[in-house]
Amino acid sequence: MSSEEYWKKRPDMIDLIMERRSIRKYTDQPISDYDIEKILMAGHHAPNASNMQTWEFVAVTNREFNKELSKIVDSKFREIGNLFEDKEVRKSIKMARFYAAFFKSAPLVVYCIATEYIAKSDTFYEMLGDEGNQLRENRIKSNPGLQSVSAAIENMLLAAWALGIGGVWMTEPIVARQEIEEALEIKGGELTAIVPFGYSSTPLRSAVRKPLDEVVRYIK
Repeated sequence: MSSEEYWKKRPDMIDLIMERRSIRKYTDQPISDYDIEKILMAGHHAPNASNMQTWEFVAVTNREFNKELSKIVDSKFREIGNLFEDKEVRKSIKMARFYAAFFKSAPLVVYCIATEYIAKSDTFYEMLGDEGNQLRENRIKSNPGLQSVSAAIENMLLAAWALGIGGVWMTEPIVARQEIEEALEIKGGELTAIVPFGYSSTPLRSAVRKPLDEVVRYIK
């Protein structure tokens, strides 16, 4: 299929990507089971390393449960704030505390877990001794398992936006990783992000991006 043919089939795909915004304030309107499944299915169909699908998603619509997890995050930030005497630092941490705990108001929160990723190539690298260890280290630093989960999160955010639902990618709450993982009863893998979803209760703002030529370098 040519790009022109694809464009005729999916004329709004690029617009969807450009229009998506991070939404942090939500109405009380619940998200239907149908839409939740569509969002999660989009995440599950993301490109991923070796198609090993090294991810797990915990979708929570129980608002009271999310509020309890939010309290855990809030408490953790209070602990962190108390470690500093500098007023400006404490003020910054207080602001971070708000941006880390607001997910309690969302009708759907997806907790994203990266499960273990082991590359098939590692077996061959091990045969090369020290040189192989360096090759393996180079690959590990790229963190393909985490990249896979990241692709899934982006897919979910775009799918939600296509359904008229906003969301936001959060990592600030991960300061309380151990406590959240315990509450979610995560047995394998690590919590890498929290993604709340809901219908926006505020007007959309325009997104500010650097000029393309500041972030792209062409080699032709």
